[in-house]
This record gives sequence, C-alpha cells and structure tokens, in this order.
Amino acid sequence: MANSKDKGARYERHIADEFTQAGYVAHRSAQYCGNTGDAPDVMGTPYIHIECKYYKDTAWLNAWMEQAQRDAKPGNIPVVIHKVNYGRDKATLTATDALEMLIEYITAGNKDDLTLVIRKGRKYESMSGYKAQDCLVQIDREGVLVDMELADFIKLYREYEASRYLAEKA
Repeated sequence: MANSKDKGARYERHIADEFTQAGYVAHRSAQYCGNTGDAPDVMGTPYIHIECKYYKDTAWLNAWMEQAQRDAKPGNIPVVIHKVNYGRDKATLTATDALEMLIEYITAGNKDDLTLVIRKGRKYESMSGYKAQDCLVQIDREGVLVDMELADFIKLYREYEASRYLAEKA
C-alpha cells in the first residue's frame, strides 16, 4: 500500500510541476494541507478541481469523475488527470465542461489543432487532428466524457482561466 501511496504522491507532484511550467503557482495539496478530505490534489489552479490518478488502467474513470464532481466547489470544473502505466498524461472532463472551455479557447482566437477523445461508457470516438471549431458540434452530449492530452488541456485551461478572471474583474 505504501508503494501505491508513494506512486500517487509522485504523480500529484508531477502534475503540479506541469502546471507550474505552464505559469501557475501550483502545488500538491497534501504538502500544504495535510489530510485534505475534499480538497483538490493540485492547488493553485483557479476554477478547476483536479483529481490525479496513476493506475494500471482506466476501469475506475467514471468513479474518479464522480469523486471530482462531488468534491469540486460550486463553479469549479471537475477534472481527472490520469495516467495509465507507461502511458501519457490525460485530462478527462464532462462534455459540457469541455464545450465551455472550447468556446473560451475559440473566442480568444486560437486555431491550434487539438486532440480530443469522446467516451460514452467503453465506446470511444477519436477526434484527433480536428480543428477546435469542429469539435463543438461533436461533443455537446449529456453524460459523455472527453479525454485529451494534458498539454491540450492546459491550452484550453489557460484561456478559460483568463476569461473567468476577466469576467470577475468586470
């Protein structure tokens, strides 16, 4: 069990480092708060609630998303950032939340390609190489989760966070 906890703690630090490299003052919540209860695994990322999971497969993804949704403060988007053994870092969020973030991304004038994977249960629909604008029509479905590479999620999040910040200041 200690190895499992160590693995999770290392992964949380890794994700905090990824957000720090992207310009956020992110840190693992357990380092600062002790036993965190419903706190996000990574703090310093306004408007989102991050749960980090490093596991052998994604069989528990729906349960992880339910945990993130349950623990997120009102108005924060629940996000599960996960990695399967020997895989890449992925971010998963609901289609509704992904759509909200995509709208901010496009409104800010971004035209970069994004890679999104839509998941309904165990069924996947890849959207690799789609322009962000093309993704809007595809993902507006209830009860659907969207996976994306962590780097793509951070791009979306940067615009979303800036938009929310400016809206609050207006």
